[in-house]
Amino acid sequence: MSKLQNGSSKSRQSKARDWFDRAYQAWKQKNLSSALRFFTAAAQAGDKGAQVNVGYFYDKGIGTRRNRS
Repeated sequence: MSKLQNGSSKSRQSKARDWFDRAYQAWKQKNLSSALRFFTAAAQAGDKGAQVNVGYFYDKGIGTRRNRS
């Protein structure tokens, strides 16, 4: 069994939480494009809070062009 299969690597949820935390720190430091990238990674890994924040960033045009669709 590989390391990924037996659980010795970080779980997807743990990675999502790490990305969310890094995104939040980047946001606080006004590094908006990095914050969006980390929130997007966390969102793709299933973090619901990150999914909401990605939508907010696109809705308001934070770190990216505004896109309400």
